[in-house]
Amino acid sequence: ITWTWDIYTKNTQTIKANGPSGDTLKIDLLVEDNNECKGDTVVHLIIDTLPEPDFGPDKIVCQNSPAFKVGPVGPGATNDYKKFVWRDKYGNDPSFNPNSNTSDSLSINIPDLSDGNNKLTNDTITIIADVTDNNGCEAPDTIGIRIIPLPEPNIDNTTVCPNMNYTVRPRITDSLYYPYTFEWEHDNSEIWKFNFNNSSTTQTHTGPDLPFTNLQKNVYVKIEVTDKYGCASKDSAFVEVNKNLTVKIVGDSIKERCANDGAIKLESQYNASDGYLFAWINDKDKNDTLYTTESLPNFADS
Repeated sequence: ITWTWDIYTKNTQTIKANGPSGDTLKIDLLVEDNNECKGDTVVHLIIDTLPEPDFGPDKIVCQNSPAFKVGPVGPGATNDYKKFVWRDKYGNDPSFNPNSNTSDSLSINIPDLSDGNNKLTNDTITIIADVTDNNGCEAPDTIGIRIIPLPEPNIDNTTVCPNMNYTVRPRITDSLYYPYTFEWEHDNSEIWKFNFNNSSTTQTHTGPDLPFTNLQKNVYVKIEVTDKYGCASKDSAFVEVNKNLTVKIVGDSIKERCANDGAIKLESQYNASDGYLFAWINDKDKNDTLYTTESLPNFADS
């Protein structure tokens, strides 16, 4: 038996055929057996185009972002496909929700998001969707989700003297995503301490720090810091105006020391940059002021 495949030179019973995407091939087959009986047939091979899923550009989201969905974009996009399989680059379902794995969109909840075996707090995850169209053709698309950690502003409670100038300066733990914007609120009404919401006495301020002049009353302060990606976080503090300023001397193990332990650094909880003046006095002679600096860097009890 011989098989003659039209334009193909092979005379085997089976052949491999392919063509350009979207094209239709006409293939003729002539078969002749050992008795010289002949028969022919024709087949039209339709080359389906591969699906081209598009899930849009990569995303940048904040660590506290509300849940959101990713899926095909464009009009009628979901109608072109009959099957979706979502996975990360390790083959795991990135949503921790097996029921959503084959739906036409994937719900993403940032606190539960994973890449492999690790949940993410500051990383980029790659999400892949393998889509199958109505012809059974399959192709993937990929979207990256970058998770930005929240800024961590810190402002401290402090105590100042009456009529003093004082500037509240935040410390930003995360300093990777400059520039930051700063929104301040402050109020000296007692009720604001317990109900930290806007009121008729609340004042606002923008800028990297919050200066006060001639303080007379306690002040309640709130700051919101926003990074360049729009991720924001808050902190609050209490500035107490107290005629009887409480000072604490801190240092390296100053409670009990050996005679040969050497010099240590002593300092208080206040800073000269905030307007404080210092007088370090010899306890043996109350009239003997040793230093007027912010700290004693080389104090030795002799």
